[in-house]
Amino acid sequence: MTSPRPLRCFIASNAAAGDEAARTAELLRELEVDAYRTDILGGQDIGGEIVAAIRAADFICVILGDGSPSPNLAFEVGLAIGLGKPVLALAIGPNVPFDLMSNLQIVRVPTGDVASVRRDIARFVRHVRPRPEATPAAGEQLTAWADAELDQLKETPSAGEREKRLVELVAKLFERQGSEVLSEAREGPRARLDLLVWSDPLVAEFGGPLIVECRYYGGGSGSVIANARHALEQLGSYVAQSSARLGLLVFDHDRPTELSLAQHETPEALAFFVRDLVSAVAADSLTDEIWRRRARAGRLQADRGEGS
Repeated sequence: MTSPRPLRCFIASNAAAGDEAARTAELLRELEVDAYRTDILGGQDIGGEIVAAIRAADFICVILGDGSPSPNLAFEVGLAIGLGKPVLALAIGPNVPFDLMSNLQIVRVPTGDVASVRRDIARFVRHVRPRPEATPAAGEQLTAWADAELDQLKETPSAGEREKRLVELVAKLFERQGSEVLSEAREGPRARLDLLVWSDPLVAEFGGPLIVECRYYGGGSGSVIANARHALEQLGSYVAQSSARLGLLVFDHDRPTELSLAQHETPEALAFFVRDLVSAVAADSLTDEIWRRRARAGRLQADRGEGS
């Protein structure tokens, strides 16, 4: 039995409240909540990214200062209310916009330090329930099928054939969850971009199709990580120039240990070890897992002082 996923929160604030938003995000992470801030969202269409993040969130936390909310902030709060999301407002200043008071749960922060109202925030979080997750009836069968395919793949002597079979397996995996999968020709500058995936849940959450690139790596662990990191960088650059909103590098390797690429991911390009992708699809949790990884990549990017 899988453990419940963390709650997800979108933090809305005016630009002047960036410090308070960052401190709120840190506090929520201490409460085991995945927090997404406007200023660490990736992608070219920031409006679409915000709408997708609010749709995906379990609740919204809005930072209210002394002045009136900006049009963007008012839109974000209005959208959240319209979608039926619980909304927590942290009032840093003494005044709260009258039009919003009846639609939000207000927590006043008299000292301006959000840590001083940690107990109130924790109480609000305890009463938020995640959106129900469906469990696919065929999850165990899908995992067994994919494991058998991957075992056979590793017995294939040709590196090129292993990678070709990996592409076919990943395409079938997405098709089994109801996605439309288009194969890209392996020639010209787009030679290594294997699949374009249209999935209703993913398009609704992230605003566009997924570019999925498949790789099978051989050699030592250092070589695998270096090659995969390079592939992630190329994939992120391609996503930035396309109509897609996200790229996935799905990889397998012949190392006996697990290899993590989390430190090299960005909100535009994520890396999935193929068996992790199988597990997420089988559990019907791929959208949540992508959302969580993008939030983590955004936080790491912000910590390094890099732009989106």
